[in-house]
Amino acid sequence: MQRMGMVIGIKPEKIAEYKELHANCWPEILKGIEESNIRNYSIWLHEGEQRLFGYWEYHGDDFAADMQKMADDPITKKWWAVCKPCQAPLETRKEGEHWSMMEEVFYHDKHEHNSLSLRLEQCYTAVVHDVMRASGRMRV
Repeated sequence: MQRMGMVIGIKPEKIAEYKELHANCWPEILKGIEESNIRNYSIWLHEGEQRLFGYWEYHGDDFAADMQKMADDPITKKWWAVCKPCQAPLETRKEGEHWSMMEEVFYHDKHEHNSLSLRLEQCYTAVVHDVMRASGRMRV
């Protein structure tokens, strides 16, 4: 899984329209997001700075192919046609970007850490049991 963050400007006169669009997102768009291996997708608004921050978790194997599939979808093209006039791409974005991709500089998830610790403990226990069985010190 890859966490991804992105930012874009929003035109102040289009904020209400953009909120309304996303409050009533088309079911085909939600399905397309899911089929593109994107989960936990959210968009945040900082109205004072006129910025949108997007976050998602990508769970696929070929991000470029999944994004191309999404971009080629006729319904997605229509959705983007109504959303893009609300947005103001950053001047500093990289060539080919609409939303500017961001670098993750910090991440902490206690649950994920605990989950990893539990998995490591379970693996260790399984290995110890295998060694004990193989040496005859443990009977099943």
